[in-house]
Amino acid sequence: MSVYIIFAEDDEVIAKLIDEMILLLGHHSSRAKDGLEVLTLVKDQMPDLILLDMEMPVLDGVEALHRLRRDLRLQNTPILGMSGSLVRTRQEYLKLGFADFLPKPFGLAKLRESLAAVLPGLRS
Repeated sequence: MSVYIIFAEDDEVIAKLIDEMILLLGHHSSRAKDGLEVLTLVKDQMPDLILLDMEMPVLDGVEALHRLRRDLRLQNTPILGMSGSLVRTRQEYLKLGFADFLPKPFGLAKLRESLAAVLPGLRS
């Protein structure tokens, strides 16, 4: 099963790595440079999953999550958070409404594990 992922990452190098990992897992993606761009992308393309960096210009991951959840079409779409800064614990991110949290840097195995945990029936 191939899934469509929209991910938000403002760092070019990290964005390229995430895109390559998603492709290696057999999925496809669109990248946004910030949370505001994610809100624009979801208007035209319904993702199976959204992956948000926490620290981005214009609109950070937490505020993007809150705005995405106001869209009724996205009520059941898993939204994962990711960050290299561990200001909050994984449990705190889950309480905010994220389906899972990935501390950066993460590898292919961790991404595969997180996707499988939030997308029932997914085999990467």
